[in-house]
Amino acid sequence: MLKTKVKVKERKSISYDTIAVIGNGSFGGFFADSMARTEKVKKMILVDYDVIKKKNLRNSIFTENQIGTNKNIALKDMIQSHSNIEVVTIHSEYLEGKTMIPECNLVFDCRDYVYDRYGQIDCRLYISQEYLIIDCRRIMVHDFTYEGNYGSVLKKLDIAHAAIMAAHKVSNKQFLENLIKKQGMESLDLYHRDPENENECDILFDNPSISRIPNLSDNFSTLIRTNEISTIKVYLKSKRHPINKRILKKGIIKTYNDALIELCKALPNDCKNYIIRIEEVKGGKIIILIPESGGA
Repeated sequence: MLKTKVKVKERKSISYDTIAVIGNGSFGGFFADSMARTEKVKKMILVDYDVIKKKNLRNSIFTENQIGTNKNIALKDMIQSHSNIEVVTIHSEYLEGKTMIPECNLVFDCRDYVYDRYGQIDCRLYISQEYLIIDCRRIMVHDFTYEGNYGSVLKKLDIAHAAIMAAHKVSNKQFLENLIKKQGMESLDLYHRDPENENECDILFDNPSISRIPNLSDNFSTLIRTNEISTIKVYLKSKRHPINKRILKKGIIKTYNDALIELCKALPNDCKNYIIRIEEVKGGKIIILIPESGGA
């Protein structure tokens, strides 16, 4: 649920001189390494409290000989093996509103769970099933804090590819400035979207809502126009590996509440919010409901 009482100071311009990356166990490690390779960053602050375990190797940038090493230290060594940027490490669990990060230009959060945000984090990055989510909403309050998880279809190469896509997108100054200014979020298909083609991306902007589909209002006009002329297939999590499917009969959606009720019927009994994504397919449009989650 998005709270609008707290105002975020609008930044006129952004800089990549000093950035912080919170959570570098899996996706975050690949992302920090990719950002260092953009050659736009002069100083990077790494925030993580954990050490590398054998179970981390399957989906992380780390190697077997680094088991037992603090993730920050291992990642710092890897980055400085190919880059001249300064790397500072903070070996503690990040707590929003409590943990102090040295002054920096941008704060990227790659942790694996959903939490309340109060303004320090500029951009949250995570993979939800087959999608990379770039989320620049800065003031967020959730009824529950919960951990996310990757879909079983994701491999290490997929996560590394997503990190490169993320670094490509957020290192585009105009893109990131616009997304931060609009308090927006974007979803990118890991397998079918071309990061070079801006027109292939869906920009989703959140509005205050008590629904579990917070960006429904931004997609409602498209949804109701489509349903006026055809049925719509709804896939939960992804089209390729859905965990639930529904069909919205032609003409069933006449009001916003109709849309909310029908889409929520496809959702499991959990505490998560879901992002609605409308995609063009042969013969019409489909809906994908993507859980707002992290990856672990």
